[in-house]
Amino acid sequence: MTTFLRRPLVAWLLVAAWMGVIFLFSAQPQRAVAPGPLFDYLSKKTAHLLSYAILAALTYRAARLTWPTASRGRAALAALAIAVTYAISDEVHQSFSPGRNPSPGDVGIDTLGALLGLALVVAWPRL
Repeated sequence: MTTFLRRPLVAWLLVAAWMGVIFLFSAQPQRAVAPGPLFDYLSKKTAHLLSYAILAALTYRAARLTWPTASRGRAALAALAIAVTYAISDEVHQSFSPGRNPSPGDVGIDTLGALLGLALVVAWPRL
């Protein structure tokens, strides 16, 4: 990885950019993204899972670069807290989008995604 990408500010800017992507998708009116109700449901929930896995992994990386002496566990807890807090705020944001409703179930799926993303980056730090 280049030196530029190892800078804490750059890492946090990537976190903010990914949060922006999530925000933009949340602002979209509710519509089908796949044919058939089951496939549509599974596609949307998979998108939640992957979005928050990426967010948690980026946040973990930024935390490790910002606080290099912090343990991996502390960085993972910080990343998880940030991802879950953002998931909750994202559901509130969706309540203002046409046809969208906040869902505690989505926060649960987002949390699971964050945990999976963190498991990957902690188990395989070179990812």
